[in-house]
Amino acid sequence: MLCILRCTVIHCTASALQGAYVVSNLAFLPLQEVSKILYNVKIPTVYCHILLGVYLPITLLGGVLNLVNLTIILSTTKLRLDPRNSFIVALALSDFFLCAFTAPLTLWSLLERHWPLGSNTEYLCKLVKAGQNFPIIMSCFCIGAIACDRFRFIMYPQRSQMSSRQVCFHVELKSIAKDTD
Repeated sequence: MLCILRCTVIHCTASALQGAYVVSNLAFLPLQEVSKILYNVKIPTVYCHILLGVYLPITLLGGVLNLVNLTIILSTTKLRLDPRNSFIVALALSDFFLCAFTAPLTLWSLLERHWPLGSNTEYLCKLVKAGQNFPIIMSCFCIGAIACDRFRFIMYPQRSQMSSRQVCFHVELKSIAKDTD
């Protein structure tokens, strides 16, 4: 069972230890007690307004601009068939999911401290919490795939490049496989 150390730090004023910090009253708290303490902490209203002021513009702007990016690339045949744009489409798609699902649920859990969709949705709660990692994992694989593609393109310019379907297949398959770990 995991435990977290609780201690008291004392600032010394004695001549031999002046300015030093001494740890006393060592105790271990079970992780469940620590999570209860942290879960019941009320966030001050000022910080709630700051979180809303940061989250809302970033989420709205990110969602809208990623949709514009997806619309432009997917509606233009020449852009859609270029393998390098497939990386951009995969990144825009993962960022859209990040802005549309992950950020609002994270904000809700920070501000309200409870699951918003009711008590009989335990499996949905677990699925959503696990699914919040998917956009981040997908972005990491996309950036890695872009780096590999650039390396192949610079080091081996005579070899055939990846097709758009290969790019999407590899990035999506690796992201899903990693998210299920």
